[in-house]
Amino acid sequence: KRLKAIIKRLKAIIKRLKAIIKRLKAIIKRLIKHISLMEKETVLFSDFMKLDLRTAKITEAEDVEGKDKLFKLTIDLGTEKRTLIAGLKEFYSKEEMLGKTIIVVANLEPKKLAGIESQGMLLAAEHKGKVSLLTLDKELPSGSKIH
Repeated sequence: KRLKAIIKRLKAIIKRLKAIIKRLKAIIKRLIKHISLMEKETVLFSDFMKLDLRTAKITEAEDVEGKDKLFKLTIDLGTEKRTLIAGLKEFYSKEEMLGKTIIVVANLEPKKLAGIESQGMLLAAEHKGKVSLLTLDKELPSGSKIH
């Protein structure tokens, strides 16, 4: 009889602990979300002003051999054409990329990705696994400066 009473009490304690764990998981999830909003250090205004953000039209989109997530994009910056490497394959088809006017960091130092020199970086937003390219709400020529 005494053993049954102990087991009954232990089951009640386990049930309460499971409820507490569930609440703690929810709290941790909210904290992680809050922390991720503050994960970057503050940028000086003078550093931000060094960025050359411009509009560019995607004129070509190709697969990168052996890379499941990467596109090799050719963009028109108005005064020149450049190559960008972008990890957008799981979110966009090549056909969806063509003709889009996007926002790029035009003065980013070139970097080799998958053996190809990427000459800038496009801007995109991400939330819960969904990705969206930053584009314009009105037509502007390639190379237009973003202020």
